[in-house]
Amino acid sequence: VSSEGLEGSFTNYPNPFNPSEGSTTIAYHLEGDAHVDIEMYTVTGDLVKTIIENEYRTAGSHQSERWEGLNGAGRTVVPGTYYCQITARYVAGRQESFRRKIAVVR
Repeated sequence: VSSEGLEGSFTNYPNPFNPSEGSTTIAYHLEGDAHVDIEMYTVTGDLVKTIIENEYRTAGSHQSERWEGLNGAGRTVVPGTYYCQITARYVAGRQESFRRKIAVVR
């Protein structure tokens, strides 16, 4: 996998971030057109919030997804470590999924 692939390009900034000061931007590069899911989880694996679900994205770089540090009920999450999981189901048939840690601070 090249550094331009999903695994090498999946990042977020700023990290750590403080929800009271803004959001964190989730950036990634797709090798082909794909349907993308981005979800936030606790360290114990509980779903916190779905950022996007089954959204069609074209090949190339993306930096439009953001997490404001809110859970599915719209409440600010407690400070700590969360996992951002991205799953890309490529039109060509391949699928890949990766997780990275995001730290929330106050």
